[in-house]
Amino acid sequence: ARGDVIESLMLGSTLRALTPSQQSVSGLGGDFFGEGLHVSAQAQWVDALRAMGRLTEAHSLTHELVATSSGLGLHLMNESMDLTLAQIFLDSGSSGVAALPYTLRCLARAEKTGKETLYSSATVKLAASQLRMGHYHRAFELLLRTLPHVVAHGSLSLNGDVLLLVAKCHLHFSNEAVDAPEPHLDAAREALEGAFRSFTNACLHGKAQEVLYLLSRVHNELAELHREQGREDVAALHHKARDATAKRFLALREKQARPVVRIVGYVRSDEVLSRVACS
Repeated sequence: ARGDVIESLMLGSTLRALTPSQQSVSGLGGDFFGEGLHVSAQAQWVDALRAMGRLTEAHSLTHELVATSSGLGLHLMNESMDLTLAQIFLDSGSSGVAALPYTLRCLARAEKTGKETLYSSATVKLAASQLRMGHYHRAFELLLRTLPHVVAHGSLSLNGDVLLLVAKCHLHFSNEAVDAPEPHLDAAREALEGAFRSFTNACLHGKAQEVLYLLSRVHNELAELHREQGREDVAALHHKARDATAKRFLALREKQARPVVRIVGYVRSDEVLSRVACS
């Protein structure tokens, strides 16, 4: 109800951590009540740590999870951890080159095993890496290729990521198309509005703020463009939309500014190891 994705990750991982460790049901295969739940709890801790910007801890715990999931035969979890490592490098602001080995390894594994949703997620990470390296057209091609599957089967978060990256590509293209930037600005605006809906529904307020910032910029550029064309009425509409978007941005930032005490930790077997941090 409060829309705090970090707190929900904390609660989810804590509940999973408290689940009794049991052996798989004989003859059925799989890990119904055993270590898989604890690995899943640790994965949620990683997501929470990333969301709080504690990337060094997230990186260290992810490597532990890779070793643990490999030992337990949790192949899908192991492959998804490659994407987590790639995202940690992207979140850190480092070059997209650092994320490439993990992304490409996940792509190869997903293609070999026919896991389409994982393959789409890896493709989005590859596009993000290409974008970070300045290869906008290559990133755009990758995004268009995976967009239909993401829209049909992807999570709200993945939908938002794809649309945000598409918008960033169009913003770059608008700078290249000096004589005709308007189509790319309109495409960016449409993609950003879709990304905002996805991130808001997923309670990812940090990403929603980034979208609102870019959307405000787009409305401002469209207003200036129409003003230069002598279309003052259209320019006024975009100025109004820009101001409304800025207000939404400030309201969202204020909502996130409240102090919260959170439990941060991770689980190994039946033992809960936790630390308390004020943030």
